[in-house]
Amino acid sequence: MAGQPSTAGANIMLDALNGRATQTLRTTYLALLTAAPNDASTMASMTELTVPATNGYARQAVTWGAPAADPSLASNTGLLTFGAFTADLGNVTHLALVTAVTGTAGVFLWYWTADVAKDPANGDSITVAIGALTMSAD
Repeated sequence: MAGQPSTAGANIMLDALNGRATQTLRTTYLALLTAAPNDASTMASMTELTVPATNGYARQAVTWGAPAADPSLASNTGLLTFGAFTADLGNVTHLALVTAVTGTAGVFLWYWTADVAKDPANGDSITVAIGALTMSAD
């Protein structure tokens, strides 16, 4: 699924490209959202499935392949599994790339609309396939 950067994510990309700010390696995490974010959303304003590390939900670390092709495209290199959930948590409609494993102190970088919304019940899991998340720049 194709996604788009948040305002903060776009600013980080531009700073890295123009040399205004040096970027360092960071771990990024995928969060499940129950409502659409917008470019100006923040960690505090996005509507996450539930508080991470409760009810069987936790943000998942994402590994990325090197950008390739034209337009430049990067995708996730590992399967991501959320759950098994220990409660009925809500309808997942969007996914967000963030810089914090828990809490709201990190940066909201990128987001995707789920190909199919999922409403996991108690005992269910949600998986994101290898290569399902793409980030591109043209």
